[in-house]
Amino acid sequence: MIFNLKKIALIQKDDASNSNNDTVVTLTSINEGVDGSSLFGFSADTQELIIEGGNTYINSQLPELDVRVLKPTGNAYSGKTNLDQLKEWVSEQQELYVCALAIDGFVSFGYRKTGVGTVKIVANEQLSNSDIFAFKITNSSSFGYSLSTGIYGSGFFAGSNLASMYEWDDKTGSNVPDGWSSALSSPSFSNGVFLGTSPTSSERSFSTDIYLPFNSEQITFSLTIDSLDAINTYTVNKIKIDFRDASDSQVSTKETNISGVGRVSVTDYIPLNAVWVRVSYNSRGNSGNVTTGLSNPMIALGTKTTYTKF
Repeated sequence: MIFNLKKIALIQKDDASNSNNDTVVTLTSINEGVDGSSLFGFSADTQELIIEGGNTYINSQLPELDVRVLKPTGNAYSGKTNLDQLKEWVSEQQELYVCALAIDGFVSFGYRKTGVGTVKIVANEQLSNSDIFAFKITNSSSFGYSLSTGIYGSGFFAGSNLASMYEWDDKTGSNVPDGWSSALSSPSFSNGVFLGTSPTSSERSFSTDIYLPFNSEQITFSLTIDSLDAINTYTVNKIKIDFRDASDSQVSTKETNISGVGRVSVTDYIPLNAVWVRVSYNSRGNSGNVTTGLSNPMIALGTKTTYTKF
């Protein structure tokens, strides 16, 4: 994918100065605005480790976002301007989540569901003046997926499928795919398929949470239904996008009912005031407990549903 960035959001989770709400500063490319617009530069160089015998291994990468905000405008929240918030984050070396939109995908530092991979921003005083505030986001991360936790790049990811910040696998041995949580009972993961069971007494879900504070952008959540219960019927059987605001309150939801095996998807536009999104599979048995097989989840821009890992 081409890393021509359009928007960047920096998020402090549960900011005590903001009534314990998430604080968000969203920056837009200069091509899409005037005052308050930004210039973005992105790179993800690799470091090579050469050992005795001449063997070469790529052991880490150095992703970097170089941001220059032109005449910063707007408020992070009531009483705090975006510029003052950025300077405060630099001064306090606050741990932040960062998500950026590229032409057909994402660049992300940190994963909301697990809290892994947050970064700090550093001011570039040589390039800052009364009209420009320049800063960098740099993180030395491991290359590829962790063999113990399943996360990519120690919490840095760049690609078309934001759900792939965690490999679709169970490296932790919890019987639930890494980076996801499940209220389904009797979970198991084998040969790339997650199995979970829902009772008749209540609706159960399999879900993950990500930051996407980009209102009006279209996103699609899709996954493969590998198997449905062959004996019992479902009262609830659907996938869902659930948008939440800075206080974690629900803003809106969109869902798609499942009628058979195969690829299923739900598409919606990110609403105003949405900061993060929960994507989920939800089910409930009708005449008895129901067991469903799932695989290859994807969170993509636009209406893409054909699974791709990156």
